[in-house]
Amino acid sequence: MSRASARVKAEIVQAEIAPILLVRILNIPRTNNPASKESLYLTDCDFDPVTKSRTNINWFNEAGTAEVYHSCGVKFEQVQVSTDNTIETSTISLDNVDRTFSALAQFYKLNGVEVHVFRGFRDLLAYPDGAQLLFVGHIKKAVITETAINAEVWADFSLKKKCPRRFYCINDFPYIPAAKDVRRVYRG
Repeated sequence: MSRASARVKAEIVQAEIAPILLVRILNIPRTNNPASKESLYLTDCDFDPVTKSRTNINWFNEAGTAEVYHSCGVKFEQVQVSTDNTIETSTISLDNVDRTFSALAQFYKLNGVEVHVFRGFRDLLAYPDGAQLLFVGHIKKAVITETAINAEVWADFSLKKKCPRRFYCINDFPYIPAAKDVRRVYRG
């Protein structure tokens, strides 16, 4: 099953492309009031770290309504696809953040927050299916310094959780304790 729509597939085959990274950090709870939640919408589009110039873009949120994605120096470490049973992890980084952003982070709990990472294109930002889903996971570890934020995101799916722990053995079933009489029905 493809993770890209027909529009994205048509855009990818062009001779020159300029992908845009779109990151959703959803339902971040406040530390003093966990019922109050906020979401962050970030992009790497048109951010110049030298001059600090930025251009915010509009795209759609998880509910399908238009949302402003704030331009910043967000980076996404690509995930390698393999056939082993490891839980895939990735790192999302924000460089050149100032102290006010680091100070605001103390009021929110980032661990366990859901993250969506998309690859979009400028020509397709008017469509809700104008981006390809790259990664979905939850933040397991966030390291915040005065100048950068690095969040380790783990994927939700792992074959290790779905497989049985040991092989089937006929000697273990049915389990009858040795101290009980096998002619009486044992409930307990």
